[in-house]
Amino acid sequence: MKQETNEESLVAPCGLDCARCPIYLATTDRVLAERIAQSEGRPVGEIHCVGCRVDLSQSWVPNCATYECCVNQKGLGFCYECEDFPCPKIAPFRNSPLPHNIKLYNLLRIQKVGLSKWVKEEAEGAYHRYFKGKLVRPGEEPQ
Repeated sequence: MKQETNEESLVAPCGLDCARCPIYLATTDRVLAERIAQSEGRPVGEIHCVGCRVDLSQSWVPNCATYECCVNQKGLGFCYECEDFPCPKIAPFRNSPLPHNIKLYNLLRIQKVGLSKWVKEEAEGAYHRYFKGKLVRPGEEPQ
C-alpha cells in the first residue's frame, strides 16, 4: 500500500482539506484563532484542529459521525467509496466557514483524479480559485 504524504493525511474522509481549513490554520496562527474565536463566540483556546486522520480527539469535531461511519465502522478511506454515498452523515455542519458543497466537490474530484493528483491541484491553487475565481460557464475553461 502506498504511503500517504503529509498533505494526503490532511484530507478528511468527508473531503475537507485540513491543510487549507481556517480552523486547522488557526492552530498555529494566533491572529486567525482570535478572529475565529470572536466570530464563533468561543474562547481562543478552543480554536484548534490537527486533522481527524492525525488525531480525531484533537480535531474540530472529536465525535464526528462521518469519521466514525466511514473509517471506524466501514473501514473506508473516503465517503465516496461507500455504496450509500452521498448520505445524511456528510451533510454540512453548523457554523462552518466553508460552503456546504465543498465536501462533495472535493470527494468527487478525488474520486475522479485520485488523491495525489487532487492534493497537487489544491497546492497549485484550486482551493483559491474555488473561493476567489470567476464564474466559469459551461464550455469555458477555468482561469
